[in-house]
Amino acid sequence: MRAGHGGSGGVRDLGADGLARPCGPAEGPYAAAPMASLVLHINREALHHGAEIALLRDLFRGQPAGA
Repeated sequence: MRAGHGGSGGVRDLGADGLARPCGPAEGPYAAAPMASLVLHINREALHHGAEIALLRDLFRGQPAGA
């Protein structure tokens, strides 16, 4: 992975065959699923938790001073 690419190089480097192969036993419930399913799941989780963090940030900013 090249510096400054945030990990996307690893997924890009998998190619079509790598994304189609099963994840393997290290991934628990995703063991038989194609790697693409795991990549999409991780992406959704990152978006979900990022949205939660942004919500908490916005709620905190909206509080009156000293609250």
